[in-house]
Formats: sequence, C-alpha cells, structure tokens
Amino acid sequence: MLTLAAAAALVGAYAATVWLSNRYYVVSAPPSSVYSAAPDGFKVYYTYLQELGAGPRVLQSWEDLPKDVTIVAAAPFEKPPASDEVSALGRWVRHGGHLVAVGGGAGELLDDMGFGGSPVSAPSSETLHPLFPG
Repeated sequence: MLTLAAAAALVGAYAATVWLSNRYYVVSAPPSSVYSAAPDGFKVYYTYLQELGAGPRVLQSWEDLPKDVTIVAAAPFEKPPASDEVSALGRWVRHGGHLVAVGGGAGELLDDMGFGGSPVSAPSSETLHPLFPG
C-alpha cells in the first residue's frame, strides 16, 4: 500500500511539474512570427538565414529603416502596419530599399504603398535554391 501511495505521489508531482513548466516557460509567439515554429511560423526561415551566415535581424520599428538591407515583410501581420508606417516603407523602397513581401497580405501592402500590381509567385513545380552556397 505504501508503494502505491508513493507511486501516486510521484505521478502527481510529475504532472504538477509539467503543468508549471508549460505555464511559465513556454514562449507564445504570434503564428506568423520569426519566433514561432508553428506550421505558418517563420522561425525555420530565420534559422535558415542564420545558418547561411546572412545575419537576419528582427525589425522592431518602422521608424528608422536600416540602409543596405533587404526587409522581408511576411503577412499575415499580427498587427498590420499603420498608414504612416506603410508610407515610410514606400518612401524607403523608392529611395533604393529592398523589400520582399510574402504571404496573403503582400498584394494589399504593395497597393497601400502605391506600387499597385500583384506579387510575383513562382510555379509550384519550380525548385528554389539558396542564393548563398551552403
């Protein structure tokens, strides 16, 4: 009987530990984020660029857009950019900035920036290769 009580206590302690670890140590990230490993997350791409030595960074603000970089705007956005942020991004592109807009909201972003048209998509049969040899 003592062995059964000890086993039950051990199982209970284990369950409590798992519950607490999930509650306090799980990082929740928006689904379409570079921090998310969910199927629609971009963590795999961010990690891939790191492994290639490309040095990706997460843009936290649209105010001071860096020079000599390529910005990847991956939609759907958790919080869509405000009109002044879209205007700033459009000015940045018109002055030589490089933008790759991907995802379901890419066309809308391009329209809002005043570029019109629609994004280009590769045929599903086309194999894409990295720009950096690995």
